[in-house]
Amino acid sequence: MSDGRLGWMTVALALAIVPYAALMAFAHPVADDLAFAAAANVEGFWPALRIQYFSWNGRFASDVLALLDPIQTGSVLAYRLTLFALFLLTFAALYALVRVVTRPALTRREALACALGLGGVYVSQTPALGETFYWFTGAVVYQVACIAGALQIASFLEATGDGVSVTGRRLYTALAAVLIVFVVGLNEVAMLMVVIFYAVAAAWAWRNGRAAVTRTAFVMLAVTLGASALVVGSPGNAMRETMYPAHRSLVGSVGNTLLQTVRFGVGWVTSGALVLATILYLPFAERVAAAHAGLSRLGDRFGVALVALPFAAIPVSVFPAYWATGVLGQHRTVSVGFFAFLMLWFACVTAAIGSGGGGSSIPRRPGLKPAIAAALVAAIGFGGNGYTIAADFLYRRPQRFSAEMDARAAALDACRTASDRACRVPPSVNVPESIFFLDVSPDPTYWINEAYARFYGLRQVQASLSDDHVRH
Repeated sequence: MSDGRLGWMTVALALAIVPYAALMAFAHPVADDLAFAAAANVEGFWPALRIQYFSWNGRFASDVLALLDPIQTGSVLAYRLTLFALFLLTFAALYALVRVVTRPALTRREALACALGLGGVYVSQTPALGETFYWFTGAVVYQVACIAGALQIASFLEATGDGVSVTGRRLYTALAAVLIVFVVGLNEVAMLMVVIFYAVAAAWAWRNGRAAVTRTAFVMLAVTLGASALVVGSPGNAMRETMYPAHRSLVGSVGNTLLQTVRFGVGWVTSGALVLATILYLPFAERVAAAHAGLSRLGDRFGVALVALPFAAIPVSVFPAYWATGVLGQHRTVSVGFFAFLMLWFACVTAAIGSGGGGSSIPRRPGLKPAIAAALVAAIGFGGNGYTIAADFLYRRPQRFSAEMDARAAALDACRTASDRACRVPPSVNVPESIFFLDVSPDPTYWINEAYARFYGLRQVQASLSDDHVRH
């Protein structure tokens, strides 16, 4: 692809992603955002963190971030800007990883185009977009794990790459170790993925006589296991599991995991965005494979069977939820699995292309590339989650929802001066399909109601129902 066409494709991909970012201008704190912010304000940061670890979960890293929810400042703008920063960091982390993996085969501009395409496929097809990007608590538990995980692997590859100085190797190794601790402490799915990744990396490096890589991989594995012990050993895990009587059912967990693996696997691999992105990447893959003998050796040993490897990310992201609670619940964990799936998919495609001259089968019709690129841009912008966002904006649901939430915040603030410190607020009737939201209930003891009450310093909050509450 010529530089001119590459530049236009990069711009088009960036524009296709703009609606996803624009939706953040209408995000509002919800559910756990209010609960964490209230806990930090009422109990204090350190006591609240201790309560989380000993009473609810062992996520020592994400609990810290959740208790620093920007809504504590009282500014919805700060909340939205933080979400936007995490959105940008997702693409920055993808670029860092793509650049390390594809250097020197691809230029910086080509690596940027690949990162935008990869990120575009991710946001358009991820199973829980609203919980991943438009909700702070969900973002810091799950999406930050994707961001930090990509940066961690990039640091590891830099530390074990050729041509790096001794000082650089030590710095990258230290950074990789710190990031591992951080990633493991974010959520259990990320923890399990990191353990598996470094166990396989250490075994592969040792088997192939890569002594330096083997040492570093074993160091990473040891750090991972140490950090994992803090997560698994949390007293809060046992207390949380008592709330789910169907937990730790091996037959149920395995059976449901297999069903979900087929469900998500078929959906992902047949999505138009992924198919189009893969076709466009094939010429790049040939160059990357030629520049990295390790990927070519993987392809030579396993061939096209490598393409099955990405699907392993699905059971890893699904089984822990079924095992711990008996239900999959929200699909936040699957979004982490999809992120890992995409990384593995394009790595395995590269290795398969590099095996035995596999690149000779790539279609050589340059005239098709602009059409395929245009189709990819359309698939990202208007397919999958992009269609949902476009429909939300078409019916002005984000704007109406934001106005409702602004009015609710004003009403709750006004109730602070009421004599009984009790407040009745109407439920939202314009929740966008693409934004995660859990609303108040007529029952003041419902946990969402209690989160609102604690955050605003009220005695109770209730939903006021009337016949006028219809969706527009």
